Amino acid sequence: HPGLLVLTGPTGVGKSATLRCLAKELDCDISEWIVPPQDDWNTVSRQWDMP
Repeated sequence: HPGLLVLTGPTGVGKSATLRCLAKELDCDISEWIVPPQDDWNTVSRQWDMP
C-alpha cells in the first residue's frame, strides 16, 4: 500500500534509524530526500542557472 511519510526534526534524534527499522519490519522501501548544505546548493544552482 503506497504512501508518503514526511519526518522532520533536529539532527541526531534517530529519525533515519527509526524509519530504517520500521521499513525492515514492514518490508517497505525508503526513498530519502536530503537537502544539500547551502554551499552545495550554490554549486547546483549555478549549473542550472537558478537564482
